[in-house]
Amino acid sequence: MKKNAKQGDWVKIHFRILEPHDRPDHIPEETRKTPLDAYVNGFMSVEEAQLGDRVSIRTLIDREYKGTLVEVFPAHTHSFGKAIPALLEIGPKLRAKIREGADDHRKVQ
Repeated sequence: MKKNAKQGDWVKIHFRILEPHDRPDHIPEETRKTPLDAYVNGFMSVEEAQLGDRVSIRTLIDREYKGTLVEVFPAHTHSFGKAIPALLEIGPKLRAKIREGADDHRKVQ
């Protein structure tokens, strides 16, 4: 089932910026072999579309792009990654040192 989007919906589009043969010579060969693609979120400008249709969007900074509709109301999928045990220990250890220092300071006075 295709998902419909209407004008003003927040959507994600895909478009190709450069084909492999258009990539500059100074970049690594592995990179030159692949196309340069972009995915951009914005408000859909056309009245109605389905996934896979070519649409135009307007971004939050008022730029217009055209591309293939790939997602309607895309989710934020970024994160800060997995928890790092050493970083989880810092807070409690620092608080203990601060308490220890405060106790030492009270003893001196």
